[in-house]
Amino acid sequence: MLQTYKSYTRRTLAMLLAVLVAVGALFSGSFPVHAADGTISYKAGANIPYGSYFTSRMSFDGSNTAYCVEPLKKTPSSGSYSYDLLSQNSPLRKALYYLNGGYGYDKVVKDKYFSGWSDDNSYVIGHLVVAYIYAGNSADTGAFHGAPQSYIDKALEVASAIQGLPNPPEGFRAFIVPGQGSQTIAGSWYQVPNGWIELKKSSANGSVSDGNPNYSLKGAVYGIYQGEKLIQKLTTDENGYARSGELEEGDYTIKELSSSKGYIVDTKAHKVTVKAEQTSAANVTDIPQNNPMNLVLEKLDAETKKASPQGAASLANAEFTVKFYTEQSDSDPAEAGKKPARTWVLKTDVSGKMHFTKDSFVSGDAFYYTSDGKTVCLPH
Repeated sequence: MLQTYKSYTRRTLAMLLAVLVAVGALFSGSFPVHAADGTISYKAGANIPYGSYFTSRMSFDGSNTAYCVEPLKKTPSSGSYSYDLLSQNSPLRKALYYLNGGYGYDKVVKDKYFSGWSDDNSYVIGHLVVAYIYAGNSADTGAFHGAPQSYIDKALEVASAIQGLPNPPEGFRAFIVPGQGSQTIAGSWYQVPNGWIELKKSSANGSVSDGNPNYSLKGAVYGIYQGEKLIQKLTTDENGYARSGELEEGDYTIKELSSSKGYIVDTKAHKVTVKAEQTSAANVTDIPQNNPMNLVLEKLDAETKKASPQGAASLANAEFTVKFYTEQSDSDPAEAGKKPARTWVLKTDVSGKMHFTKDSFVSGDAFYYTSDGKTVCLPH
């Protein structure tokens, strides 16, 4: 099997090409190779007839597509083979990428060039194309032997089209297995370029949530989507941090699925682009739940129990001390030695009402405000 690569990549084997060596010396200069790099397991499959000839449907390392490029020679025996990498600019490498079984086939070639062709027939065309390209774009060595003229015309059309297509991604690898008195085998895999997303959640209103045990950044769950498909889930730690597993290059959307303690679920969708071998940052914020405050107290006349004074008396300017604790308690936390998070001295207006406003404020700490910075509130 192919050797293991670093954890940040995922290599998927794509196509295999069986190559005869009887005339290989004539073309080896067109296909420079690198040093031996691993092994593959090759298997010859069922025959597919075309015209007066046939080809075998080949595979390697399971069900990955395989081709023969020299139709007049004997099919290689199934088995395990060592391979050498082809150069990045090899025309054979490019053909493997775009033909039946290659990564560019379905997206680029199939609908445009093989509409109405069966899978077997498109495989045969692929066989003719790689044989033609391996022979140096020549049919003189038997690349089209036994093929109907319609197949030859299609193979020439596709071979010409491939020349004008973009080069395969850098992560796409092609190789050959030098023959030892038999055919040479060649193939390819795609080393998918991966990256990661690093999510950092913070409070949208730290003045309300910071230092308050009723709020926590831990436990928020986010979904990473590609289109409408959920790819991965992230759960934040106590610092609001989460890191994804490996992700293929591309554009993703992050959505909060459930909020952490004390926060409102973020309904916004956050766009993130993942690049190969890079970590993309996603900084998100959640609004801490709070209680907007207006009327706090209304002073009543002790005798009438109404918010109107008797005679010349006044309900204005009575001062009250308000203490806020971050814990919930049925008794005064001060009796247990607890200190308030904030303390305010507020006074009543002429109607005997006391509000959380600057007009009522006498002294003490700053007010808490909602995220708009204008509305006074109390933390959750």
